[in-house]
Formats: sequence, structure tokens, C-alpha cells
Amino acid sequence: MVMRTTKLIGALAIACSLACGDGDPPATMDDGGQRACVAPGLTLGQLCSEDAPCDDGCFCNGVERCVEGVCSAGERAACDDGVACTLDACDPATDACAATAADIECDDGDPCNGIEICELTRGCVPGPDPCDDGDDCTVDSCTGEGECEHELADRDDDGFVDQLCGGTDCDDAPSTGASRHPGAPEVCGNELDDDCNGSSDALESCPATNDGCDDARVISASTTLLGTTLGAALDVPSPCVVGGNEPGDVVYRVRLPAERDLSVSAASVTPDDPLTTAVALALRPWDQCAMPEGAPLACRAPDAPTVLRARRLAAGDYALVVTSVAGRGPFELSVEIEAPVDAIEGDGCEAPRTITASGTYSLPLLDLRADIADHCRFGDRGGVDAVYRLVLDAPRDVHIEGENARVAVTSVCGDEGRDDDVRGCGAGALTLRALPAGEHWIVVEDARTDPTAVSLDVDVTIEPVSGEAHDGDVCARAVELAEGVPTTIDPLPFGYELGAACEDPTIRPADDLFVRFTLAEARDVIVGASSSWGPPCAVTITDDCSTRGALACRRTGVLRVPSVPAGEHFAAISCMENTGPVEVRLDTEAPASARANDVCAGAVALEPGRAARVELTAYRDDRRCGHERPDADAFYRLALSARRRVLFFVTPEEGAGPITLGVLDRCDDITPTCRTAEAQADGTIVFEETLEAGEHLVMLEGDPAAIPAARLRVQTTEPR
Repeated sequence: MVMRTTKLIGALAIACSLACGDGDPPATMDDGGQRACVAPGLTLGQLCSEDAPCDDGCFCNGVERCVEGVCSAGERAACDDGVACTLDACDPATDACAATAADIECDDGDPCNGIEICELTRGCVPGPDPCDDGDDCTVDSCTGEGECEHELADRDDDGFVDQLCGGTDCDDAPSTGASRHPGAPEVCGNELDDDCNGSSDALESCPATNDGCDDARVISASTTLLGTTLGAALDVPSPCVVGGNEPGDVVYRVRLPAERDLSVSAASVTPDDPLTTAVALALRPWDQCAMPEGAPLACRAPDAPTVLRARRLAAGDYALVVTSVAGRGPFELSVEIEAPVDAIEGDGCEAPRTITASGTYSLPLLDLRADIADHCRFGDRGGVDAVYRLVLDAPRDVHIEGENARVAVTSVCGDEGRDDDVRGCGAGALTLRALPAGEHWIVVEDARTDPTAVSLDVDVTIEPVSGEAHDGDVCARAVELAEGVPTTIDPLPFGYELGAACEDPTIRPADDLFVRFTLAEARDVIVGASSSWGPPCAVTITDDCSTRGALACRRTGVLRVPSVPAGEHFAAISCMENTGPVEVRLDTEAPASARANDVCAGAVALEPGRAARVELTAYRDDRRCGHERPDADAFYRLALSARRRVLFFVTPEEGAGPITLGVLDRCDDITPTCRTAEAQADGTIVFEETLEAGEHLVMLEGDPAAIPAARLRVQTTEPR
């Protein structure tokens, strides 16, 4: 700003202006045509008639004005920015206010909170913590003298340093860690490591909390968790367990939102001996958790680790049963739920494994499903199946052998296949003579009950055609039987094409032979087949030379079939290896009086508390409930006045074998409830159903050759 002029100078200026014309000094102009600032206050005291001539062109001293005819000073530029710690000034070079930070204005004299600084826009701000060492594992502090101290972190104040910082506290969070530290009591059920010894509930003395279907732990996403069978009882019997002296199981409920592939791995976490608490794994539909029926969807025996896979499981809930067999204890369970894989070689018709030459072919069981139609009607489904595409460049003799397997060869793969598409069936082995050139499908079904098996193997031998089939070797050249006349057939040069519907798939047959007979009228038929130096052969009586058309079957001995209708019939006779010549005999008798309840329409009343004797040898196979065995069946009616819990007691008078009990709403019911159990002589088996008020149809099935007669008794109680 310009210093104030004295009155004398002002008077001289006025006098000068009067003596020297208008008194205006020469104006210095800037590039923009405005007066340039040459000397602040240059125009002050000059005579004027308006403000414009008074402007000295300078910013910092304000805008001069004409006051009472004399140029007067204006108000200086306001340069206060409102920030206490800045020094404000006007810069004439830039015609703008400028501020300079003065840190000294911010010093509060406290050495522990850092050196304060002045920021032009924020004013005084704290400086960085002088004691921060940048280590998350220390708690930093400052003494009043400015001395820094650094202590290891114990944020939850439980007296133990965080594990992550070299201490022993497994949870140092202030909100959760105060009760979790070395020496703290282990709390069962919270799945936390309370005493920081590296193990949670499952690894401590805590018993399992998911012991049974009602307490199952839900798994709805891929996860890895710790479990234990400690304190668990054996609630869900599993065929996947091999041996064991202290069984116990726990249950997980696996929930799938859509079709998924499931992989499960379970491994003992006992460090000394991982097999001590090795576990078996079984997977079933959830509705079979408490009452298992038939084989599981997947099953694995104990291993280190035990691995189970199931592919393309439908949306829904599944029971995953973990069973210990040597000793109860902890295990780590890993569950992976993934989108289904479209195709794996050998699993299904969409991705068969191709065979063009002789060899041994193997596929891992874990990648296979049970998804191919049982064209050969072997009966109850076995395990998983593998599909091979056999390509022949010319007619060939083909021998297929799978240990403990069922083999079928068809011209069409999949459920769309018809009965006449089946070229051959075998339990363990199959030989087809002069199989035509082209494409064929081999379906190998695992018939083992051994859950330790890891692969499904099949041996295929392809050879030039050896010549025409012998009489009796194939169904088209079946040997004609005369009633009452024994016929001897040597199957040594024969192949194996069909076998018997009731064959034991765990016993390797070597040969089968075919005979035929014609009935002018309905007769009871008795067919016996015995070898010269081996055990009796299995016999199937069929209408169409396939196990699908089987009327009846007996694994050993003499087969008796009541009321076989008039017409041509065949018998397929399957013999074990090295059987020698086979003697076959046909006898017939006038049919015994048909039992009224041999068919559903003739069902007889079944009264609770009273036993009904079922002479299975007097009944035919009219219907099959949940299986394809040609068993005899008898029908009964049960009337209930209210909803009741019904117990069916079945006691064979002799023999042993499977017994099936079915409950139907009506004779044409296509979805009956079917349950099968293995019966022993003089051993009662119990079937349990809860039925609504009304009339129900009950069907009892069994192999009359295995169980000639049984007693059926019904008892009803209040529903549970």
C-alpha cells in the first residue's frame, strides 16, 4: 500500500496542477490497454471529476476513487484466508492473495502425539505417531518424556499373545477371544478350539453331535470340516463296512439344489495310525436314511483316505453315512459339490469305450453309475455299469469275461433297446458265436458286494468264427425233449450265450445249453438238469429264449412250474466250469387246482392275528414287485378301519432266500410299495408299513424252489 501524503505535499500537488495545466501525469498502459501499476498511490491527491482517472493500476492497495474532486485511496485487498496458522499477504506480481504455512503456530508442546504441521487448507493437523513401529504385532505407547514403548499384542486382554505374533492365543479378537486361550475349558458343540491346543470339538473328548438321521448335519455347499464318530452308535447299517469291532456312525444331510456331481473324501486325523479311525462311506436317498433299502447309491470301504464319488445326482437331499470300523475317533471330511460332467469314458451310451481288438479293459468304479437298462433281467440291480462299443470288421466269435460281473451284448444301447436287441447275456462270462460285423454294445454290470474294489475289469477275446454251432449250443438249435426220457448233452464245445435268470453272478459259469418242449395243453412242468461230475445246473424256463421272458428259474436241482400254458417253451441250462455231460429230463403232470389268490383279482382276506400258510410251490409268477426274478406270488386283502401301523411277519418253513412283500392300492397299481429281505429257515423277518384306513392288497413273493412254503401273520398297532 502507498504511505499517506502530508497535507503539504497535497497542497503542492494542487498548486502544481493549477500552474501546469490539467496536472495528469503521463499514463503507463499495459498490454490490455489498462493503466499499469507503476507506483502504488501515484494518483492520490490529483484533481478529478470521476473515479477512472484515480486508478493507479495496482491491485494490492485497493481501488482508488474520486472523492470531492480529489483522488482518494481505496480499501486494501482483503487477504485473510481464515486459517489461523497461515501468514497472509497480497502479491502485486500476481494481483492475488498468497498464504504461507507457519508450522510453529501449531506446536502444542506434547512430544507423544507427533510434530504438528500447518496445512494451507486444513490448518493445524497432527503429525504421525512418533512411536508407531509399523508392526501389527505390537501395541505402541509413549511416555510423557517422549520415550516410546512397544509391547506384543494381547488385544482381548486375556493375558496371552496372539498366535500370529509368535504367542499362543488362537483368538485375540476383543469381541470373541477373551474366553479362548491356552488353559481355557473346551466347550463341546461350538466347533471352536477353546483351549488353543490345535484341535476343536471333533479332536477332543467331545462326542459326535450328528449321531443319527434326526441329528444329521446339513451340508449344502462344498466344504472341508472335522467330524468324529466318538460316542456314536451304529444307527444306519451299511454294506460298505468290512469287519470292525467297534462300529459307530454319524450322518450328514447333503442338500443339492439341482443336478450335481458329488465327491467325498474322508481321512483319519489320528497322527500315529491313519487306519485306526478310518471310515466307510455310504450315500443313500434321504428318505432311506433311517430304513435303508437295497444297495446304496455309492459305497466305499475304509481306506486312507476313503473316497466316494456319485455322478449326476438329482436335486434333493441325500444321507451321507460315515461309519468307523476299528475305533471311533476324529476324521476330516471333504465334500465337493460341482456341476455335472457331461460324459466320462465308459459311463453310459453317450461316451462308450471302444473295443476293436482282444484285451483287458478297465474302468475306475468311482466314475461309473448304474444307469443302463437291465436288458437281461438278471433280477435286482447290482452295482454300477460300464458301456463298451465293440466294432467288428467281419463276423467273429467273441468271448467276454468279467469277474463277479454281469455281461450283456445288445445291438442298441440304452433304455430304448427292445428284447430282440439282446444278443447275449451272461453272469460272469459270455461267448457269442459268429457275431455279425458292425457295431455292438457290451454292458458290464458290477455284481460284487465288495466295497473295496476300485475298478471294473473285463477281458474280451475276439477270434475267427470257429464253425457252425452244435445242437443245443444256441437257442435256435435247441434240443427237443421228450417227456420222461432223459437226454444227455455234452456242453464242452459250447459257448455261453444266455445263462439262467437266477444264476449266481459270483460263480463263473462255463457253458449253457438250450432245450425245448411243446405242450398240447396246460401242464405242471418239472425240469431237472444234473452234470456227470459237477453240481446241478441252473435252469430257466422261458417262452422266448431270453431271461426277460423267464417263467421260472431255479439255481440248483429240479425246477417245478405249475400251470405252464400250451405251446412251445424253452429251457436255458447254465452249468459251472468243467461240468461234463449234462442229463436233462422233462416230466409233466396235470395242473393242480389253481389257487384263487394266485392272481390279484382272487386275493383272499388276511386277518390280523391269524397266520396264513403260503405254499409257494402251488403259485405261479404273475407279477413282479421291484425286481425281475420269476418268483411265485400270492395275493391277500387287508381291511383297516383306521390308520394303523402294520407288521407283517414271514417265517419260511424250510429253505432260505429272498422274500418280497408288496402293498398295492388296487390290482392295476403300477407303483406298489415293495420291500425285500433275505429269509432263513425258521427265522422270522418283519416288514413294517403304516397304512391308511381302507382296503389294501398285499402280495407275497418267493422262489418256490428255495422256499417251498412260509407262514404269513399280520399284527396292527397304533401309528407311531
